[in-house]
Amino acid sequence: VNKLRFIAEKYIPLKDDPDAALPPDLAEKWSIIWGNWRRLLEGHEEILTKLKQAFQTDIDSVAGVFIAKERHMTSWYSKYCENHRKAQHIACEQHREFFEQVRQTLRDKEDMNSHLMSPVQRCMRYSLLVGTVIDKARKDGLEGRALSDWERMRDIMRELPLKTESIMEASRIDNLEPGIRITALGQMRTKGVVRLGVLPGPYNPSSNPPPSQLKFEQRKIFLFDQMMLVTEAKKSGKAKTASDQFSGLQTIYIYRSKVKMNNMRHFSAYKFPEASGESSGQLFCVADTTPGANVVYVFDPVDADTRAQWVAELRQMEQQQQDFLKVLQNPVMASGGAGDQASGGGGAAGGGPGGSGAVDSGRKSVKDKSKTEGKSFNTSSMRLPNKWG
Repeated sequence: VNKLRFIAEKYIPLKDDPDAALPPDLAEKWSIIWGNWRRLLEGHEEILTKLKQAFQTDIDSVAGVFIAKERHMTSWYSKYCENHRKAQHIACEQHREFFEQVRQTLRDKEDMNSHLMSPVQRCMRYSLLVGTVIDKARKDGLEGRALSDWERMRDIMRELPLKTESIMEASRIDNLEPGIRITALGQMRTKGVVRLGVLPGPYNPSSNPPPSQLKFEQRKIFLFDQMMLVTEAKKSGKAKTASDQFSGLQTIYIYRSKVKMNNMRHFSAYKFPEASGESSGQLFCVADTTPGANVVYVFDPVDADTRAQWVAELRQMEQQQQDFLKVLQNPVMASGGAGDQASGGGGAAGGGPGGSGAVDSGRKSVKDKSKTEGKSFNTSSMRLPNKWG
């Protein structure tokens, strides 16, 4: 909190200080550099206040403070990391001399690169501290709900840096279409490098060309709740700063195409006429049914584990889209068929005794391949709730 407050009090107000003499182009980019820094400060001040209260009442309730703020913390750090690349370029490259003069005037021991990286580095340390607390608590006999809360807190602190790292990597996608914002796409389900073949749609097992006739190219795919982004990796040279060493950020990605989830169909196997005598191996595909697009992406994963992960995520997303559509189409059944029961419909309308109806159908395993294979995600402009808060 002290470091965040130092920046908020000493650096951010410089824009309105006539003696600071900001270069005109820097003044225009000031909000890009600091992004949601003040929101980070306010959020951490709130957490600190609640932690102090927890220490005075019940120290085991400390974990609950962080559990309650999980979604908020993910949102804060994700938005900050999305903006980090631009901020670093402006402050550490374009206007490095200006900020160096400010640092010397303030007798600040840390440069702008260190300041901009500190929120990212800080969230990586939390899980180690919590792990130490859990080890000590176990030795002291802590168990039950209190211990499980601390373990849940540790899991959250392990997941947070992974999520922020993924957002920082996705923020290095260049040439994105106007209107695509990484943090507006929901949770990043998975990402990875695959060999990708592209052919005109629609997907048709009776006329699809055999794999030997497809041209596969290496692509980096980012799969979010709301969209799949297809990119091409491009090395930007050796890392110039310490932050460039973070998670291989010396690589940038060139945007190639996208598929919105509500216009997607996935097929867990690539099928084509058997007369070719070829095998589809581990190939699977995704079809874009967007009007005017009609493209099929054929995935050649690097191994069986990668294939299993991607297919499982695609099936789960498809099932969630279908369940969400059912709720929108028939909210009465989704709520347990209360309306039908009130009029005497009873269990039949509600899905049997207990009236679970559409809710029960939404609980079926995403592994039920026969009921999800090749079905469209088409929910028009409908979107699933954003898991990132």
